[in-house]
Amino acid sequence: MKPLHHRLVLLSLLALLGLACGESGQSYADNVIDASRRGQASGARGDLQVLSVAVTTYMTNEGDLPVAGDIHQLADILSPTYVRHVKTKDPWGNDYDYWSQGSDFTLSSSGHDGEWDTDDDVVIENGQVTSFPKSRVDG
Repeated sequence: MKPLHHRLVLLSLLALLGLACGESGQSYADNVIDASRRGQASGARGDLQVLSVAVTTYMTNEGDLPVAGDIHQLADILSPTYVRHVKTKDPWGNDYDYWSQGSDFTLSSSGHDGEWDTDDDVVIENGQVTSFPKSRVDG
C-alpha cells in the first residue's frame, strides 16, 4: 500500500472508533481528521515556500520572473539550478498553481477539497503566506 493509502485507512479506523464511542468519540474523530488536514496543509505551505524562494532567486539572477503557463513548466525552468526537485502536486494529489504578472507572483494549492477559492486553499503571494486554512479549534 502507498503511504497516502495507509493514512486514509488509519483515519478511517480512527473515525469508526470515534463513532463507536458516541458523541465524544465523534469529536475525537473530527479532531483527528482536522489534525491530519492541518498537517497536509502545512506540507503544502512548505512546498510552496521552497518554490517561492526558488522563484525569487530566479528573479534576482535573471531580472524577471519565470514565464510559465503552469507548475510543470515552472518546474522545468527552476530545476535543477534553483531547486533540486520541484514538487508539482500537493499532499492531496492536485497540481500546485503558479501565476505571474510583472513583478508579482502567486503559488497556491486548492487544499483538501480540490476546489479553488475556498477556505482550505494555501496561497503564497510574492513570498508571503496570504491564505492558510484554520482548524476547527481556531474558529
